[in-house]
Amino acid sequence: MVFPDLQTYSIIKKLRYSFDSFGYVEIFLNSIEKFNEKLSDGIPFVYNNEFYLINPDITSRLTLKNLKNNTRIFYVYEALNKYNQSTLKAGIELVNNDETASNEEVLRVLINSLESLGIYDFNIDISLSNIFIDRIGKKNYEMVRPYIIDGNIMEIQNLDIDDAIKKEIIDLINGRGKETDIKLLNDLSERVSDPRIIIDTGTIRYMNYYDGLIFEVYSSNYFIGAGGNYRIKNKNACGFSVDIESLAKILKEDKK
Repeated sequence: MVFPDLQTYSIIKKLRYSFDSFGYVEIFLNSIEKFNEKLSDGIPFVYNNEFYLINPDITSRLTLKNLKNNTRIFYVYEALNKYNQSTLKAGIELVNNDETASNEEVLRVLINSLESLGIYDFNIDISLSNIFIDRIGKKNYEMVRPYIIDGNIMEIQNLDIDDAIKKEIIDLINGRGKETDIKLLNDLSERVSDPRIIIDTGTIRYMNYYDGLIFEVYSSNYFIGAGGNYRIKNKNACGFSVDIESLAKILKEDKK
């Protein structure tokens, strides 16, 4: 006998209502996509000598679509990676050439969605996708990226690179607060005006389609989700996804 997961049902129902209240429309994509090098995640397989992916990352799929400006969509789907691990996710995507307005709207939808679930204790770290490359160059960034992800400052200090570059890297990793020298991030934080938004120049995302704003949202114990800016056929877009299982764990702990 199959028993319904009432908590998951409740979370998804409330998220759908929240997304809908901002004018977002739910989409349903095919579970199988023909392989494309721009697609991320998903489980690969071969059929009739053709390569396919099962449930690749939604945002990477949308970058290949021809969506109109001012398109607002949301989704709920089972995300799969190449290690056969699955995660139930929900998220939104906004196609809007006004980058400033879309960044602000997406963060407001994220905040509203979590609060609609009764989750208030969280932080959103914001940064830029290309900040390290702009400051230290692509070659240096590719060399130090694993250490940046781990926050391993000791290993960075031991690298055979210019001391000025080391200092720039360490300053970016430690660049966490309410203000920075980056106007876009300062302005966005001021417009949204929520104390849970923190500028963290050490934040990086592994998806290669991000171009501009990136952000991560988390509670004291769980990583909740992430998002940022990207391009769809030369149009600006911004979105996020949240992990349903993490939300369920947070709500379960809050009831204790």
